[in-house]
Amino acid sequence: AHNTKLIADFKPVMTKELPKPFHKGDIINAQIMCPGRYINEALAAAKGRVITVADCHKKGIVRIRITRDKDNVFYGECV
Repeated sequence: AHNTKLIADFKPVMTKELPKPFHKGDIINAQIMCPGRYINEALAAAKGRVITVADCHKKGIVRIRITRDKDNVFYGECV
């Protein structure tokens, strides 16, 4: 009854894909920043990107093996 749109009209704009700084199998050093969304998960940062790390109980700078790099979303595990 308020004549207000809940979803604004917008037009998606295509842009170039960001370069991938990591690839599957790479071993990198990353800083653990905070706990992740699930139990035993952490979020790490390296080269301006966030990496979701499973089963990592360490703190500080850790070595991570990238296990997935699809669509610039990175997953890894502690080495």
